[in-house]
Amino acid sequence: MEATEFITRLLIALALGSAIGVERQVSHHMAGLKTNALVATGSALFMVVAASLTGDGSARLAGQIITGIGFLGGGVILRDGFHVRGLNTAATLWCAAAVGTLAGVGLLMQAAVGTVAVLAINVGLRPISVRLGEEGLSGLGQVTGYQVRMVCRMESEPAVRAGLLELAASANLQLRSMKTEVTGTEILAIQAEFAPAGKGGARLEELVQRADGFEGVNSVEWKVLT
Repeated sequence: MEATEFITRLLIALALGSAIGVERQVSHHMAGLKTNALVATGSALFMVVAASLTGDGSARLAGQIITGIGFLGGGVILRDGFHVRGLNTAATLWCAAAVGTLAGVGLLMQAAVGTVAVLAINVGLRPISVRLGEEGLSGLGQVTGYQVRMVCRMESEPAVRAGLLELAASANLQLRSMKTEVTGTEILAIQAEFAPAGKGGARLEELVQRADGFEGVNSVEWKVLT
């Protein structure tokens, strides 16, 4: 293979993998720009190596790429309470590897079409998936809301409640209820429930991280209600 052909295949694999990765990173998924670009580029490099082999080397190496990406994808799948996180990210990595493999063997148009298909699925089908209850599909039941529990000192209650309301408004989370209960001497717990929303888990995690810095707060936790 000539150097020009090698560079062309590699750059196209890098560009297409980066295009997939940009969408993933903008959507705040674990495997973003660099991961998808590396997966696509690595797959292309392996297939360029396979092109120099004799016999059925390409087919066997392509099969090994699929196996390897399976292990890589398994590393981003996590159990989070009632939900399994990372399935879509793992599937996208698998597709990025396929795009890189196509570019590596010189099927550049097919690689480009595959990239468009992956982006169309992740971007175009997202509103429909959210409307159908995307978060509930990977759990044990339909998500009905989120609960945040904060333990703080009694004298800090007014400030903590006000701060929680402010954070909820900035995160565009709809507050359903908020109540306070005494849990010990000079200690109380504030419990708030929020309506379900798209990317609610990510929003709640950010809210909890910021609320944990409130003065007088001992602990903050949240969970999914189903």
